[in-house]
Amino acid sequence: LGDIAMLKEKMAKVKENGFIIGLCSDSPFPQLAYLAETLGIDGPILAENGNILWFEGKSVVLHALPEIDAYKEQVMLVADMHGFQKIDDCIAPEFGGTAPMTQSGQWSFGAGRETSVTVFAPAELIKKLGVSFGGDQTSYSIDCSPEYGFFALHPGENYKKNKGKALDLLVAYGHAIVMVGNSMSDWVDPEHGVVCAFVGGARIQPHVVNKAAYISDKPVIQGVIDILEHIV
Repeated sequence: LGDIAMLKEKMAKVKENGFIIGLCSDSPFPQLAYLAETLGIDGPILAENGNILWFEGKSVVLHALPEIDAYKEQVMLVADMHGFQKIDDCIAPEFGGTAPMTQSGQWSFGAGRETSVTVFAPAELIKKLGVSFGGDQTSYSIDCSPEYGFFALHPGENYKKNKGKALDLLVAYGHAIVMVGNSMSDWVDPEHGVVCAFVGGARIQPHVVNKAAYISDKPVIQGVIDILEHIV
């Protein structure tokens, strides 16, 4: 709670200096909107890896996933075929939700998604989904991670570029963007005009370490506070 209070105080100071603070994540919009309200963040929200942009009460889909319902049906068919038990759509634990008991064969879709499909499931099912969706295609790209019990379908041939494209749109409208993250999913190539900074302990590759504008020696929330101090 102390770190959260310090973060709110630092964000208020940054805003006094003319900066706008927003959120950018692979997470669904409803969860990010709740987080923004909790932290007092009123800037843009980029949800689902940059597929959805919300700002000042208006929302626009930047990248859509065609036939999303058909893809969900395919997931359920594969799961039923191999005897896995579907439970209600779940919210990620970091937003207060509960993951399925994958050790018992349970699986679920991620809740609140509009432009992507996520699945939390046992590693065996994740591998089978990777095979089922792994053929030649151009309308979607997959994130298949059996080691984390996670599978996802995203619009476009390379979902990792969607976030950069969305931020590039904000740059085109005159915003100077500083992206603060903790993993490779938060890295945006400098060609998009985005400056990237990372908290301590971030899971990033060596070439990103060399190109990042700043890497804090402090972890998580303390790292974000440190980066905000450098921005001011």
